[in-house]
Amino acid sequence: MTHIPYKEDAEAYSFFDNTGWDYLVSLFLLFTYLIIFYIIKGIIVKQLKNFDSEDETFERVRQIGRALDEGITLFLGIVISINFALSPLNIPDAMEFILLLLFMGLIGFYTLKILKGIVRESAEYYTETNPELEHIVPFFSLLAKVFVTIVVILWYLSVLGINITAYLAGLSILALGIAFALQNLIADFFASLVIYFDKPFKVGDSIKVGSDSGKVIKIGIRSTHIRTSSGYLLVISNRELSTKRISNMSDRTKRRVVLNLRVDPSTPVATLKKLPIWVEAIVKKVEHTEFSRAHLTELAKDSWDYQVVYDITTPEYTIYLNAQQEVNLAILTKLESERVKIHHW
Repeated sequence: MTHIPYKEDAEAYSFFDNTGWDYLVSLFLLFTYLIIFYIIKGIIVKQLKNFDSEDETFERVRQIGRALDEGITLFLGIVISINFALSPLNIPDAMEFILLLLFMGLIGFYTLKILKGIVRESAEYYTETNPELEHIVPFFSLLAKVFVTIVVILWYLSVLGINITAYLAGLSILALGIAFALQNLIADFFASLVIYFDKPFKVGDSIKVGSDSGKVIKIGIRSTHIRTSSGYLLVISNRELSTKRISNMSDRTKRRVVLNLRVDPSTPVATLKKLPIWVEAIVKKVEHTEFSRAHLTELAKDSWDYQVVYDITTPEYTIYLNAQQEVNLAILTKLESERVKIHHW
């Protein structure tokens, strides 16, 4: 048998029913388990964080790796190592129970920290890759964190030998009470889901709701914020918004302009024949326009009426107004130079 120096001397000392040698073995196991813990953590985390793939599934794996790297700390490694290193020692039952409570409590705390990290990483990823989810991701993130917190707490109570059935019943009653008290908020939340999945509009779109119109600046869980053309902020609950008729003015690719011209009846017929040609040439020269038609449509009592139709090939309202103004001024300039009078309503 191999002789271990100083073993007999260590065994000669006794503290709390354990020899000095037992404590040395326990200390050796502590450092050994700690080294093994960090080696395993390094291998797993490195593999998870370094998945080289654009696939969404692998991005989720990398998220787990980042969460584990943040959640698994030196303190957690020491706690786990101490738990296993104490196995050679004789520990009083009361002390063992206290240590078990501390150990399981810390395991629960760090498990919760890791799960919340995974939730946070997932929320950031989905917000970056799907900006339209920005208004509902924070809510689901909070919901997931609350859920994992409750699960970890119930697990800890069950480890202590406490019957959690009563707590589950209490949580169910509490959830029903909260749902009843927040029924309007819940209705607004589900309406926001309808807005997301149906996509009648998105942030930045110009919409018209009833007699109000403006640009959508925020889609929240409870309400949608619209900056009107007058400059004030209009806040509409998602529940109300989902029941109204919405016109999305940003969804169209062009804007149609119908221009009615009332020409003086004394205008020569030769000039009347040229007028559609002049208008067509003017419209085609203006940027962002598509000419459709120009016709003498009615011989009224005190005027000859033309209808001019063209399109502005952009949904941008400012460009639409600028192009329309340029066309109108060019037509007025041409008619003035040809001495053609226009009648006003």
